[in-house]
Order: sequence, then C-alpha cells, then structure tokens
Amino acid sequence: MQDGVEGEYLTDRLTDDALKHLGRDPFFLYFPYYAVHTPLQPKPEKLARYESIPAGKRQGKPEYAAMVESVDDSVGRILKHLEENHLLESTLIVFTSDNGGFAKATDHSPLRANKGSHYEGGIRVPMIVAGPGIQNGTESATPVITHDLYPTILTRSGFPPPAEQIVDGIDLSPVLEGTANLPERSLFWHYPHYNRHPQSAPVSIIRRGDWKLMEFLDQDRFELYNLSTDLGEENDLSAAKPEVATSLQKELSAWREAVDAEPMRPNPFFNPNATAK
Repeated sequence: MQDGVEGEYLTDRLTDDALKHLGRDPFFLYFPYYAVHTPLQPKPEKLARYESIPAGKRQGKPEYAAMVESVDDSVGRILKHLEENHLLESTLIVFTSDNGGFAKATDHSPLRANKGSHYEGGIRVPMIVAGPGIQNGTESATPVITHDLYPTILTRSGFPPPAEQIVDGIDLSPVLEGTANLPERSLFWHYPHYNRHPQSAPVSIIRRGDWKLMEFLDQDRFELYNLSTDLGEENDLSAAKPEVATSLQKELSAWREAVDAEPMRPNPFFNPNATAK
C-alpha cells in the first residue's frame, strides 16, 4: 500500500483499499481498523460536533467519540458497497471488538474497569452478526467468545472445521438462527503478564454460567463474582461462597493443564533497585 496524500485520514484510507477487494467472487475480509486507538486523532469537523456537547452529558473525551463515528462511517461504506453490488444478503457480517475502551477516554458504566483489565469493562464487548438465516433485530445474552467465530464462519460458509483440527470454539448458528441454545460450557481467559493499563494484573479467569472467578497469579488471591446480580463486580464473594470458588478454581487449573497454558515466571531482568522513569 502506497503512502497517502498529506492529511489523508487512516480510517478512510483503509476502507478505500478494502473496498477494492470486495467483488462478486467469494471473499473473506478480516478488517481490524487501527481506530479507535491512541494517539487520539479525530477529524476536526467531527471533533467540533462532540466538543459542542456539554461536559456533563459526555460519555468521555470528544476526540474518542469523533474517532468512533469515523469507524461507523467506514463500516457503513462497506455495507453500502455490498448492497449496491447485490452481496449484502449473501454475506455473513460480524462486527465486534477485542477489548473495552481506553481508560478515561470513555465510560463503561456499569461495567468495571476498561481496556487491559480482565474485569467486565475490559473483556465484555458488543458483537453484531448479520447475514443469511439471521433475523434482524434479535438479541441474545448468551456468553460467547472470539474463539467461536472460526467454527461459525466455516460452518455458515459450508466448510465444517477439518476433523484433524483442534477447535477451541463452537458454532454459534443455533443462537444466530434462534433455533436452540448452546451447550453449557465454561469460558476461560489466561494472561500471565503485566501491562500498563489501569486495573490490570496477571490473571487466569473462568466463567461458568453467571459465576466468574479471577485468579491473580502474582498474589495467590482470588475474586469471585455473580454477574447476574453484580455486573459491576463490586462484591467479591470468594469468602462467602468458598464451595463455588473451590469448584471453579479446580476447573480452571484443569483447563490450564489441558491446554498447556504458559505459567507466570519471574522476570530474569528485573532489578528491584532500578529507578522508575
């Protein structure tokens, strides 16, 4: 991809190039926009619109909101292109995110924390799916995870996952079509690292039904939440519900062993006497 002209907006440029690849032949477009991300660089005309909103009515920074609108505009351009080329009704479209919004740039209330954290504000994201056999306007509260997209896309494209592959996710077609519920299962997250985001820590997580257990790997500590009654994760129930915590911790440990999850290890370059800059 060649460099653009001075002042070209990256989100628009990526969409321009993406549209060149959407023809009448079968296609697969994986399109992770760089936005919304730091540095916060909105279009001036969009920024002015959000800066005009009184501070008390804003969800976050006007720069962030303006960048979100630019992404919305670009997604709309892709949908319009599909419609004009009579591809919209035959295309499976998935719109989702990899994490929650940036700290202090947007508000996730009532969810706790933000990008980089493993509280719900960091890992709970919207997902919109449209395409053949999916009724518009329907909603589902069924917990799913990004791993589910691979088998779902294959199945709905007429290509079941190869038998020799180990597939972590499951096909979401029953939920998308409204024909059945998914089988009961637990969802797992494993992040044995530090990062610089607020409220981040090395953790392993299991969610089973409404229960969510967080194991803090550098502190030998657990937190337990019931998301059906405490979506904001304000009331740690690990002491009040030790039997639930123990059951979930055993399942989480078994899962880590089964997938050979990387353990948290000491940093050999750590210098306790170093001065932070």
